[in-house]
Amino acid sequence: MYLQGLTQRQESQEGVDFFAQLSPDVRIAAFQFKAPLRNPNNCCPYKFRIQKKQHSNLRKLAKKKRDSVFYVLPFYATHHKLQQDVPDLLQDTWLLPIKPMKTSDVFSDYKSRTVRCIRGQASINPEFKLFNARELELPRDLGIPVREFEKWYRKSIPPPKSHDEIETSRPRRKNPWLFRGLKVAIIEM
Repeated sequence: MYLQGLTQRQESQEGVDFFAQLSPDVRIAAFQFKAPLRNPNNCCPYKFRIQKKQHSNLRKLAKKKRDSVFYVLPFYATHHKLQQDVPDLLQDTWLLPIKPMKTSDVFSDYKSRTVRCIRGQASINPEFKLFNARELELPRDLGIPVREFEKWYRKSIPPPKSHDEIETSRPRRKNPWLFRGLKVAIIEM
């Protein structure tokens, strides 16, 4: 694997910060990080906001391989708790698998939903099981094959404009919710 950093002009053309050339044996797991909403009690239940468009897009990816796409929900709403748990923040960071979360069931006609969480459980209506991040096991078949991930990613973003189009038009606007906070784990099998 290699990474190629891009200039700002290349980033505006390509819509990415870097390229990764990956072997066909690589598998990818996707983690959509969410920040807890401010809560006057700074504790349970922790609340997180999820967006329908982003969720729908991530669920398409999740359908390609079970247990490979997750929301990451850190139960850290105060600096005191964060500093107390450093360096082991996984102890109170929770994973919510996206595949079982059917978009129509979770969102209905809403554009966003609030997920209320306690250890081991996420409630939106319906409820879903949370897994502690420490418990994530990486079986040999975890992750989406790199070519499948690439196809999903290409369908999820507008195609890059040609050099001439960039010079003569306004920059294209992407939906900021589609990939904000998305991190990938690259696993060589």
